[in-house]
Amino acid sequence: MMSYIGSRAQTSRRLLGCQVWKNCPESVLTQRQQQHMHLARVFSAFARRNKLHPLPLETLLSTLPRPPSSFLPEIQEHLRQSTRGGRRRKLVVVDDDPTGTQSVQGFPVLSEWTAEALAREIEDDSTPGFFLLSNIRALSARDAEHVLREIRTGLDAALKINDVHYMTTSPASVLPVHLTPFAQDKAFGFSTSNLKDWKLGGGVKAEDVASITLDDIRRGGPTGVRDKLLSLARSNTTSLGTYVVVNAVTREDLECVVLGSLQAEDAGLEGSTEGEPGIRMVYRTAADWVAVRAGLSPLPPLPASALRPPPDLPSHVPSAEGGLIVVGSYVPKSSEQLCFLLENGGKEQFQGIEICVDTLFQDETARLGEMERVTAAIEEGINAGKHVVIFTSRQLRQEDGAGGLISGMKVSDSVVEIVKNLRTRPLFLIAKGGITSNDVAVKGLGLKRAMVLGPILPGVPVWECGEESKFPGMKYVVFPGNVGSSQALFEAAQKLCFPPSTSTPPSSDSKTSLASCVTPTRPVFASSSRTLDLLEAARAKGEAVGAFNVYNLEGVRAVVRAAAATNSSAILQVHPSSLEFGGQPLLELCRAGRFFVEEMGTMRGSKEKDTIAVHLDHANEAAVIEQVLATQLVDSVMCDGSAKPYEENVSWTAQMTRLAHSKGIPVEAELGRLAGEEDGLSVQEKEAKMTDPLQVPDFVEQTDIDMVAVTIGNVHGRYATNPPVLDLARLADIRAATDRLLVLHGASGLPPKVVHATIAIGAICKFNVNTEVREAAMQVIREGKAKDVLPLMQTTGEAMQRVIENKMRLFKASPSI
Repeated sequence: MMSYIGSRAQTSRRLLGCQVWKNCPESVLTQRQQQHMHLARVFSAFARRNKLHPLPLETLLSTLPRPPSSFLPEIQEHLRQSTRGGRRRKLVVVDDDPTGTQSVQGFPVLSEWTAEALAREIEDDSTPGFFLLSNIRALSARDAEHVLREIRTGLDAALKINDVHYMTTSPASVLPVHLTPFAQDKAFGFSTSNLKDWKLGGGVKAEDVASITLDDIRRGGPTGVRDKLLSLARSNTTSLGTYVVVNAVTREDLECVVLGSLQAEDAGLEGSTEGEPGIRMVYRTAADWVAVRAGLSPLPPLPASALRPPPDLPSHVPSAEGGLIVVGSYVPKSSEQLCFLLENGGKEQFQGIEICVDTLFQDETARLGEMERVTAAIEEGINAGKHVVIFTSRQLRQEDGAGGLISGMKVSDSVVEIVKNLRTRPLFLIAKGGITSNDVAVKGLGLKRAMVLGPILPGVPVWECGEESKFPGMKYVVFPGNVGSSQALFEAAQKLCFPPSTSTPPSSDSKTSLASCVTPTRPVFASSSRTLDLLEAARAKGEAVGAFNVYNLEGVRAVVRAAAATNSSAILQVHPSSLEFGGQPLLELCRAGRFFVEEMGTMRGSKEKDTIAVHLDHANEAAVIEQVLATQLVDSVMCDGSAKPYEENVSWTAQMTRLAHSKGIPVEAELGRLAGEEDGLSVQEKEAKMTDPLQVPDFVEQTDIDMVAVTIGNVHGRYATNPPVLDLARLADIRAATDRLLVLHGASGLPPKVVHATIAIGAICKFNVNTEVREAAMQVIREGKAKDVLPLMQTTGEAMQRVIENKMRLFKASPSI
């Protein structure tokens, strides 16, 4: 039986509307929601011209059954126990362009499918599967069929049996796809949004295509999906197999389908012999399905530290301190990101080089001359430490009888030759666009095998080039054309800007620091901010960092000692009310806490300083923020305008963020307002307000903050209910709306299950803890056992340390929900 879930060609258009097409998992839908926020102007104009009336997302979702709980643990267990012929199953992903790797890590990527190469990957039990770069999206139907037959032949030869091919899907948008601008593309256009009418080929009619509905998934669960697939397979009497469209809205829906299909594959049919594979299925999907099918949890972006060049680069190829960014994609999103990068990157750091497409279409002499000009400019720029951005002219050439494919191939071939002719290794290479990233990797770099390291930003995978490539070990970023905000390309470049001669990120005055090259109207903090580094590293591991409010030496000592005892990172927080009492010496004490650990009763300098950051908490007055920034004693600040009306909060927070960023300091801000009382500040429950996920993209874009403190039922102080009830569905929506680091205040009193759920569901990577630590100290004082000041300091410090250690272990424990 052949089961087609969605359509990769359809989803490769990167749908960007504001309605929900019902064949879509949440992870893709929410990514499109985020993209819509940044392309609102484009879609508004398009909707006006075509008289479209988008349906509000919440209205449509309210008519659907409640989403199921996660089936990922069961998928993982099934994969662990399930084998074929005594061997682990191997997932083979035929990718029509490299953007399919955006949701996975640890997958090899191959650009060849000889029997020998495929056999090596199939025999390698250390990976769950591998990607084959077919690039069929850029080919004619006849050429694409030829490539797929080559792949099938190679797999048959490698396996000696017919194997199951797996591809990826998750069609989603907020408008029916045939109503979006992408449906009008001359090369990849389409006129229907109904998958039963899609290009199935082979004489298959729409009325012969079956459906797995949301009711099948949400009422029947994996067993219902399994039974329906088995029933369809048994009733099939044609040689064409059975085609099935799956309707999925959330990731949990997708997990349910994957588990049900795995069970159906193993169940077999009546009359099958023992050991014979059950139902054979080919999945036509989009990127997120691969991660679920492989049993992978959702991936947070890689920390900057994971993107540094390896220390043992081959010495026979000279290395430059500048990176290379290749923008071939011509869609509006790519052009918007390119403009932002060139306008905000600074001419001293980023050098833009336009490839004149008109010249490429003149005679061969003119084409070669243009390529030589660009190649020489790249070499000069990256050797001078600049990050060179080459991009094709933005005008389209689609009048070639093939919707622009022939013209595109000529432009792509020229870009490939430019990369192929480079003599110096760039610090990194970002390829913008699906076809561009495939051709640059396979033809320009000679890449035959790469390793997917994970995403640098949501939906943007990073590969490490294999030993056989032109530049072994180089980080290669596959940046899809329609992914990310207008700032995303700039942010990806910023995370990659490390000089190859050092193992640490550049300082604020380093030659390659982005902070020194941006325009004065939008300062950008250095990527080496200690707070951000700690939080990004924790999020990458599915953990969180504890941020503890301190008031004196005993508190600082308790946090630092707890961090050393549990091998954890920590953040020392100072509230303005305690700062008013302790003044600058309290900040200096926290700063000193970064440079000592207690060992044998003495304080001494230690490398442990890199695991402690200092943070100004809940600062709601500009004067306080300005004074603290002037001391240069903090690594981050929270600019708290949550008590203000929304527009005023946005304006004030944006102003404070510009001030902090100008000094290289990242900013946390709160959207919504927490109830409760802490450090003399009290907010009544009736004044509290939860974070609105629909406001998050606008708030982040207008303020440019780095960390978002969310309000989902958490409170300062003690919770009124036991156990506390947090709105985890709201948290999931917030996480889907932004890629910024998320913070949860009020972690005192949260049970382990709730803590782990917020990490797993919402990628919370910073927990604020205060009440429980203070109460531990106060309990010691109330007991009155200490007879003098020093014993009192000792015992209160020990009591606080015990609480802090427990919290640190909790934030590092593997989620089990």
